[in-house]
Amino acid sequence: MQRTDLFSTPLYTQDVEGADALNQLLRADIVEWESIDPDGMPRSNRSASWHSGVNAFERAAFVPLVKAVVEAATDVFCAEGYAGGSRVRLTEMWANVLRPGGFNAIHDHGGCLWSGVYYVAAPEGIGDLVLLDPRGNAPFLRRPSYGEARKMASRIAPLHNISCRPGRLVMFPSWIQHHVEPNESEEPRISVSFNIEQVSRRRPAEPTGVPAYVLVPEVLSRDDITCVYSQLGDSAWRAGRVGDGRPRPEIRNNDVFWADGSLGEPWHWLYAKLARQAELVNERVYKVDISGGGQTMQFARYKPGRKYGEHADADVDRGGPAARRTLSCVVVLRNAERGGATTFPRAGDSTPYQVAGDAIFFRADERHAALPVEAGVRDTLVVWFQRAGGD
Repeated sequence: MQRTDLFSTPLYTQDVEGADALNQLLRADIVEWESIDPDGMPRSNRSASWHSGVNAFERAAFVPLVKAVVEAATDVFCAEGYAGGSRVRLTEMWANVLRPGGFNAIHDHGGCLWSGVYYVAAPEGIGDLVLLDPRGNAPFLRRPSYGEARKMASRIAPLHNISCRPGRLVMFPSWIQHHVEPNESEEPRISVSFNIEQVSRRRPAEPTGVPAYVLVPEVLSRDDITCVYSQLGDSAWRAGRVGDGRPRPEIRNNDVFWADGSLGEPWHWLYAKLARQAELVNERVYKVDISGGGQTMQFARYKPGRKYGEHADADVDRGGPAARRTLSCVVVLRNAERGGATTFPRAGDSTPYQVAGDAIFFRADERHAALPVEAGVRDTLVVWFQRAGGD
């Protein structure tokens, strides 16, 4: 009879070249990071453990690892036969430190396609990564007796252990439940975990109704963001103000920098990128008048505890430029470790999840808010597109 293996689950592993030097760099940065933020972001980690914020890919020390992960994930996409033109999007990356006795409880990684881990420090006795059989107990209710037990062990074992060693990169579907055994060594177990999504540059679909917002991933690349910060340099930021020009921290509590001459040098390249995307989104979705082009771009910085209460960007009563705004764009340059998301009351519980480089577009009269930052710093770039006409 012809055999077909059903419901197989892929697992990919790779030993990263140049891991020794990379691991020295990562270990030093992770130790420093933990000393600055000792509380971290507790999730599945238990006992003597530390879990960093999920924006590790924004740290300079992680750049070589980000490159290795994206290259490996691209190979996985090809091996899995994913649609041509789709690309890897690293949505989250975080550091894990398990000291003696520390472990990770059973969990999975929802909201993404693939997950993985890279091992920085793996002393003997640290405990394995354990992947659980997604079929549950059904295959083990009536177990056959095999003649070649070792050969067939993987078919009847309810779990799969992965031994950890420095420089090893492991990737698996995000829905697989897994856990990490307790660290029984005297040294810390240090690793970096990540989540990956598949994205493609598709034109926004024609909506059945007018959505509160449209999220467009990767409008700016990481190189673009590096260039933005280089141009910002030591720019002077000042307190953000509300529509009447007064500081109202109970409503708006952030710092801003206005990119004077943003439609020309030195910021024209940035405006041009956003304007092209705005035209595309507007053509397909909102169909408002943006014939007047964009207004001066604004950079906004939200430190812990800071927010911007519910408001709309268009203000007809004020007159002037604010009255002509028709389409808004918010790009994340740096994500907070916790909190800070942009929310839309009309969208209910649907809050756009943005990583650095993502943009959201919405009508300028759409009410929205920036939630308080709980940890870290969130930087955004805002540009308003307007209808033509005088004040």
